[in-house]
Amino acid sequence: CMYLTASTSCVKRCEYAHVIATDPNAAANCNSDSTRGCQWNTNAFRCEQRCSQFNEQSCAASSTCELVRNTDGSLRIGGNSYSCNKTCESTFSDFWSCNEKSNGRCAWDRVSQACRRKCTP
Repeated sequence: CMYLTASTSCVKRCEYAHVIATDPNAAANCNSDSTRGCQWNTNAFRCEQRCSQFNEQSCAASSTCELVRNTDGSLRIGGNSYSCNKTCESTFSDFWSCNEKSNGRCAWDRVSQACRRKCTP
């Protein structure tokens, strides 16, 4: 369970609320679950807590989220602004979506056949 401060109630965590084995619409239901703040992990085929709800420590500890430096992020670290976003791997599962939908943040790795964060010089 997880505690929701806004409604002062305890609800099932995202990974237990939307399970593909028992719900054929688990991905859609997960992504539209604004009460819990869930997001679908396309590669692991499971529902998880939305990265944007994590603090710096939780984001850094997550295998499916990463800190991304930007101008309007909600996390302040060393005077810089960051957001906690889904990793390229957990967001995009094919060549086209990785290269075309990531706004230049990700690139398809042909060797591992996975979407990876683009290297920056």
